[in-house]
Amino acid sequence: LEEARELLGDEDASVRTVACEFLVRRGDTESAPVIEAMMAELSDPVRVSLVMDQLGRLLGKDGAWESRLLAFVESDDEEVRNAALTQLGRDRGTAHLDLLLENLSHQSWSTRLACLKGLLAMRDRQVIGPLVEQMQEEYGRMKVEFADALFELTGQPFRTAQKSWLAWYEGEGKDSDVISLAELEKAREREELRRLKQVT
Repeated sequence: LEEARELLGDEDASVRTVACEFLVRRGDTESAPVIEAMMAELSDPVRVSLVMDQLGRLLGKDGAWESRLLAFVESDDEEVRNAALTQLGRDRGTAHLDLLLENLSHQSWSTRLACLKGLLAMRDRQVIGPLVEQMQEEYGRMKVEFADALFELTGQPFRTAQKSWLAWYEGEGKDSDVISLAELEKAREREELRRLKQVT
């Protein structure tokens, strides 16, 4: 284990990644501070997210780790902040729903995207209204991301039609629940059939 911990400081990023994965699989909680220090030196948002995920697997529901995640949300480092928001939504149920909703309108599009992913992972009906509302302010790629998330939660076929989502929510949507994964699969099949007909 000691040799693996030393490899966390290796110049080769792939070596550090393998060492991190090995220590996590071994459940070596003593390596957590070293892994966190390694994460602080990363600039690639994908790698930051992956390392934070590894820390989450290693420390699980540990209260101290949850406190660290909440501290990361306040970070000026966008990659760290975004990875923490995503993990809080994915791994902590609705415990931090208000925090993610608060940051859903963040000035940084990447932070809004991280909150969107975290809220989507909750699969809770409370997130549908705020997503529809924020979608009205989005455009380009982010509008598509919100459309995809809303489809995953509701199965509704409105895609990027913002006004249609708003009209649906103000009508029947407020009383709708999140669809099951089985219902989502059926909705995907319907959308694929519709797409093929349009192509034809």
